[in-house]
Amino acid sequence: MMCSRRTNMNLESLKSLQSRVRKATGPDRELDWLIAQAFLPPDKKFGLKKAYCTRFTTYPEGLGACVGLMMEVLPGWTRVVDASAPELGVAVELLPPDDAPPALQAAKIKGDHDLETHAHLEAIFAATIAQLEARETVG
Repeated sequence: MMCSRRTNMNLESLKSLQSRVRKATGPDRELDWLIAQAFLPPDKKFGLKKAYCTRFTTYPEGLGACVGLMMEVLPGWTRVVDASAPELGVAVELLPPDDAPPALQAAKIKGDHDLETHAHLEAIFAATIAQLEARETVG
């Protein structure tokens, strides 16, 4: 099982964590911790305490953290946010850079959730998983 250079997890672990994000209904410090462990480089994790890790799942401060995570993990990607009817949830679509492989260009990479932070996280996981699957297909 191959790991992305921008994640510390394999495909199955990422899918499992993505499922937890999808099922979450609000702020979750355990989930914040697991997301940090999945994506932070080892030098940034050294000495990191659960109580002090980034709050990805807390609105509104988590929104900036999610966008920052997207920029770190998915450089060159663009996000399109549809919050036109927030009572129906928020959709975040991520578009790969122009030089991405055709399989990624054709993929519909999206996160849908009642919470904007969680929709961003779902999309980040979907894009990371799509990259790993594309590499496994090629490799």
